[in-house]
Amino acid sequence: MKGPLTPKRTSVFVTVCALHKKYGYPPTIAEVAAKCNISRPTTHEHIRRLVKDGYLREKPFAIRKYV
Repeated sequence: MKGPLTPKRTSVFVTVCALHKKYGYPPTIAEVAAKCNISRPTTHEHIRRLVKDGYLREKPFAIRKYV
């Protein structure tokens, strides 16, 4: 894993984990964006960076693919 997360990226990471735990499956980009009060493209970029840095995993060919 790379260095420390930014406050927004931490918020996105915590939200993804909380929603996954609550519902038993990964949240959509729209759900995370609504909870974090940021746009969908910004949310997608944060999640993409979390995957790149090793904080989340990506399941290829899945609709809700960030775990």
